[in-house]
Amino acid sequence: MTTKEFIKKLNESKIRQTDWLEDIEFEDSEMQKFFDASKVLKERLNRDEHRWYELSITVFQGPDGGIFGINSITQLYSEGSSLSDIYYHLQAYEMEEITTVSYTIKSEK
Repeated sequence: MTTKEFIKKLNESKIRQTDWLEDIEFEDSEMQKFFDASKVLKERLNRDEHRWYELSITVFQGPDGGIFGINSITQLYSEGSSLSDIYYHLQAYEMEEITTVSYTIKSEK
């Protein structure tokens, strides 16, 4: 399975998030193998805060070298809520790496 195929299949599956992203087990074993073989590059991008929870994108590098992001619930603000109370479906995106340059004040010695 390629990264593009994984993204398409995940979005078509409309998987409802009931566990934290690292604990999700996909019903399709091929999708599970792909997800397990992927590595996390960056967490909590594009944070979107709601009253009871936060959504953000976790970026992965797939086993084929492709880069994809999964938008999921990454924070609950209410102790009385669980992931299954929110009814959020995972969304996947093809991602690309962007290199940025930053500057800081040089310390004088």
